[in-house]
Amino acid sequence: MKKNTFYLHFLVVLAVLSAGCLIILGCSIILGCSIDNKLDSYEKISVNLPVWPPFEEAIQSQAETWPCQSTYPELAKWIIRIRGEELDKKMEVSADGLDGSESNTVGLNENTCDISTTPFSISLEVAKNKPLSITATPITLNKNNQLVEFFKCAGAIYPQNYEVVKNKGKFWQGHKGNVQMSWENGFSAQLMQTLYDLAGQSGYDEEKVQDFIARYNWKKMQQYIQAQIDSFEDNMQAEMNMQTNENTQATSLPMFYNPWLLDMQTVLEKIAMQGFTATALNLKNSFQISLEDKIDCESSELIAVMSSFVPENQIIQRYGIISLAKDKASLFSLDNLYGVIFTGTSAKNVSIEYVFLPIFINDEK
Repeated sequence: MKKNTFYLHFLVVLAVLSAGCLIILGCSIILGCSIDNKLDSYEKISVNLPVWPPFEEAIQSQAETWPCQSTYPELAKWIIRIRGEELDKKMEVSADGLDGSESNTVGLNENTCDISTTPFSISLEVAKNKPLSITATPITLNKNNQLVEFFKCAGAIYPQNYEVVKNKGKFWQGHKGNVQMSWENGFSAQLMQTLYDLAGQSGYDEEKVQDFIARYNWKKMQQYIQAQIDSFEDNMQAEMNMQTNENTQATSLPMFYNPWLLDMQTVLEKIAMQGFTATALNLKNSFQISLEDKIDCESSELIAVMSSFVPENQIIQRYGIISLAKDKASLFSLDNLYGVIFTGTSAKNVSIEYVFLPIFINDEK
């Protein structure tokens, strides 16, 4: 009875939320791997941040297929947030003063550190097997050399994205394993952080919140999102082959899956009531448009249009299409200086507004 009361109260907190980002996946009530709360030991882990610019090698390797130049803006810094039980740390990882190293050790009490543009990692000491979310948001420079916060975060969840790594029988630099951050997992990592934030605002007991979070199958949810993203290419190729064989034009092309288009408020309420199912991850209120039909530019120039969800940019470069949520404004970058806001209910009913890209403002006191 006490447990049900906790979930009911938690729902009230979610209901008054003006905006949220949180989901979990399962069958009907989501129960993930059990976490032994008695394990209070700590371990060192290495967290690998994404390479910037994203997919650079993939773009260059396909130079004969589509435009190969990367239009990703210059990276100024990462805003990293680490959120767990009784833990909420933010740090800035600056791209200035590069020292050429491939990894840096970052203490949780430090606010900044220097990085290089090569693959790098940060070292953390974490409570063993207790849920921890890590997000990394890139802050880039526009053509006027101004700081811009445009791209969605990359992310990872410990221990779900944790892998033990051994090198010739010895742990690398004392670390027992690696956590690899990805753009696809940024959504789930942000969701966990929001759940921690809402629980903290409600003043509930940390142990109850930890138990609540630990019981969800975050890994399965991540796998579902990844599978939806991966399936787009197969579905698109199958549709194009069918058109070629039957000499017909497409009437309904598959839509690229962008998890950031989900109705967050609905998902939050389902989680709080333990009624979350995989259907809550369906983009039923979304549609796609062709950029050539909406923006006055040649196909070769569409590479200048960028999505805030990094994996979608490969789709834009190949097919010139973007995914949108119905009745929801979606911001895209144009030529690393302007923003294009698409709002509509269908591919035939879309309005377009041009603005300057939002400048990054550090709200840390």
